[in-house]
Amino acid sequence: MSFNQKEIGQRVNELRTGHQLSLDQLADAVNCTRDHLYRAERGEPRHGFSIDILIEIARYFDVSLDYLILGVEGNNHAIREELMRISGELRMLCRKII
Repeated sequence: MSFNQKEIGQRVNELRTGHQLSLDQLADAVNCTRDHLYRAERGEPRHGFSIDILIEIARYFDVSLDYLILGVEGNNHAIREELMRISGELRMLCRKII
């Protein structure tokens, strides 16, 4: 694994377009310019993502920095899915009791 600006940009682009956000909308949300975001998504030299912007993007999309930087999905998503499933089962059980 290595730090690859182009791959990071592709992941950010996939998250942005998957959530149907424009460059302007995401740039406003993570406090950078549209132009910088555009160039960083394309992996252009000298226009990469700072760690501060990556943190903001990770928070905005509720993904890990490991995912953004390395493309590695953490266990958080799997744990969250399991908790949601268990929560649903508990709600169904509570309805049966009431």
